[in-house]
Amino acid sequence: MTMLAPWQALEAGVWEQLASLLVVAFYFALGSWWEAAGYGLRTRSVAKRFTNRAANAMRRLPLVGAGPGDVALLTMAARRAIAEADLVIADLLVPQEILALVNGRLVLSRKYKGCANKAQDELHEWTLAALAQGLDVVRLKGGDPFLYGRGAEEIAVFRRAGFAVEVIPGISSCLSAPLAAGIPVTTRGVADQIIVATGHGMNDTVPRDVAPYYAGRTSVFLMSVSRMTQLMERLASPQLGYPSSTPVAVIEKATTSKQRTVRGTVESIARICEAEAVESPATIVVGRAVDALGDASTAYTAGSGCVRFEPLNQWAA
Repeated sequence: MTMLAPWQALEAGVWEQLASLLVVAFYFALGSWWEAAGYGLRTRSVAKRFTNRAANAMRRLPLVGAGPGDVALLTMAARRAIAEADLVIADLLVPQEILALVNGRLVLSRKYKGCANKAQDELHEWTLAALAQGLDVVRLKGGDPFLYGRGAEEIAVFRRAGFAVEVIPGISSCLSAPLAAGIPVTTRGVADQIIVATGHGMNDTVPRDVAPYYAGRTSVFLMSVSRMTQLMERLASPQLGYPSSTPVAVIEKATTSKQRTVRGTVESIARICEAEAVESPATIVVGRAVDALGDASTAYTAGSGCVRFEPLNQWAA
């Protein structure tokens, strides 16, 4: 069974949209569906099921990174784990093209704004409930499980329950999104270091401990689009000292067929993104590296796994 996430359903055609929304409604009735699908286990009593830790330790739980979005950028190990699983419990933003590789049952996360912690606990319960039934389960996470993916938290939960966890890395958008937009995050004479940060801190705040401006650094921010104005104001503050003219690029839905790149500066990018209705998931890149290749003509083709740089026109005026 393949389920569409709500944002994917809304982008479908009229008839496809109707069918998808019915699936989404069905998905929100997951508590009843869980038993109807054959699991036959209420998750609130799941802790009682893990009494034989030795038997649990013989089973493994793959924690799989789905990469930045393009199915061509999945690792071979990730493809194999997804295809062989009885049940895949996936993050909400994993693209439909990757979810289509699931041969078993599929359950999507209910991680929406304002309920992330509750949804995370729910994911733990769903996973443990399925493992208790003897199913081969895969936890499928966007990007890389260890980069803002709460992978360490999940490992701790599953290990305490007596299960071995196997982590399969995924390509993170912190590097692949800039590349797909033609931005080399390090280039001699331009940028010699990179930092990766989130613009979405705990308790719905903007992190304040961002490194001060250094001309030779590329700063990449994940999960930050909804905090764009506050983040840019913070970067431009006297404490951090980013010049208002510092180049900024925002890569929306990187490496997918809907990839779009919006460019501006620390001073202008928030207004531009609002005017262009930029949405998550998107990666923000700040620094001189954004303009390192000038106006290079680039194109990322979903499914190819690569970005194409067109030749220079040596006859141009």
